[in-house]
Amino acid sequence: MNQQPKQWLADLSDRLAALPAEQDNHLHYLTQCIQLVQQSIQQLKSYITTASFEGKNEEIQFFKEIKPQFDGKLIYYTKLLTIEQELPQVCRRSQKQYYRRRIQELESFSIHHSEFVFYMNLELTNLDDAYFLRNGKASPLRYEGIQFFYDQQFHAPMSWAIAEFVGNNLLISELKSRLKLLRAFKQPSATVSTKDDDLTWTANVTALVELIYALDEHGVFNNTKVGIKRIATLFSKVFNIPLVNIYKIWENIRLRKKSRTPFLQALINGLLRRMDHDDEYAL
Repeated sequence: MNQQPKQWLADLSDRLAALPAEQDNHLHYLTQCIQLVQQSIQQLKSYITTASFEGKNEEIQFFKEIKPQFDGKLIYYTKLLTIEQELPQVCRRSQKQYYRRRIQELESFSIHHSEFVFYMNLELTNLDDAYFLRNGKASPLRYEGIQFFYDQQFHAPMSWAIAEFVGNNLLISELKSRLKLLRAFKQPSATVSTKDDDLTWTANVTALVELIYALDEHGVFNNTKVGIKRIATLFSKVFNIPLVNIYKIWENIRLRKKSRTPFLQALINGLLRRMDHDDEYAL
């Protein structure tokens, strides 16, 4: 019975990988990921209600090794969506503080449930009947997190706990990678001289995002739209500025009530003033 769910898990990973992560709206991308995972979980639930496990060992394997992988992906994408929405846009320091706080919160779950983590890490099996059978005697862990309806026919007492570990570990890895990127960019000190050819972007990040999207939309690179992420990566290196959560910044730009492109408009106005000035002195 477990071979079919394993194939569905592999198919889900392929479909998630096939989604274009470099979308203009990263929140929409995460929403698509969540919808794909939810569809797979619903497919899995329908399968469980119609099929039967060949024995308790197969049921234990399903709720210990297979189903938590589906639920873990749901937890990962759902929490990441929340993080994208809450990430402060003020400065890099605020973003680093936010990421560190979220990592601590995620790691605290494992610390709080250290006995169960110990059981899983040592690959013990003596409590599997209580933990991973639907009629197991263990009480499900109660904690703040993803809210879900506990359906006894679709969960074993500790299957969601493993899913939480899976999702949290994926998220910790993602946030640490973002922290590493932020730490790699250090604002040059005003007292330290830089090379003549070094240029650091000193306007705000939102202004740079305006410019990146405008350049991509106009197809100024390679006679085509090369993609936001590709341009952002280049500009990060050239202008010594990390571009984290660029899609959320773009979302905020689109939702502006007044002028949605103040930086680009300021460039136009400044260029026109420069032309008028040069015209005056050229006469």
